[in-house]
Amino acid sequence: NTLPGQVTGKGLSRMMLPLNTQQWLMFKHAGDLSKMLHQQGKIGALNERVLIHTPDYARNIYFTQQPEQYFVHLQRDDVQQIILQQADGAQQPLLEVKGQQVSFQQMHPNGTLLLLLLDGKPHLFDLNNRQLTALNVAGNQWQSAYFMPDSQDILLTSKTHGEYQTFLYLSATGQSQAL
Repeated sequence: NTLPGQVTGKGLSRMMLPLNTQQWLMFKHAGDLSKMLHQQGKIGALNERVLIHTPDYARNIYFTQQPEQYFVHLQRDDVQQIILQQADGAQQPLLEVKGQQVSFQQMHPNGTLLLLLLDGKPHLFDLNNRQLTALNVAGNQWQSAYFMPDSQDILLTSKTHGEYQTFLYLSATGQSQAL
């Protein structure tokens, strides 16, 4: 599927979790145009399409839990930003880091925290007070981080000497344990 005057050649940049049975949200990216696709049924059958314009230095787009707004991850040279953008184009800067790699992992189910990896170390970013806090875990080799379904604890995956290990970070105690 292409837009008039647009060529889609960069493929799928991010697929989101299913909305419910047989419904998916996904993004495709072509040049400075990101396409948010709502798919129903098998992947490939489009139901509706929403266009989101982003600068050419946008790395990715992530959903918030509010309609008509989303997070945009921007990178220009060695500066990375995460901004909150409204569907009408209004933007609110949230986080800016220089000289570090940022990887957006997940938004907390209650909508107050972002789970990020900064140079491979898991951090929580509090959206209310704009504070960034590193999780009390050793090392910078973390590959992914996700909130558990109960949204209290965090599942972390690391890669050491070519082997993957999974840990459970217990938010109540600030400790982690190997699984």
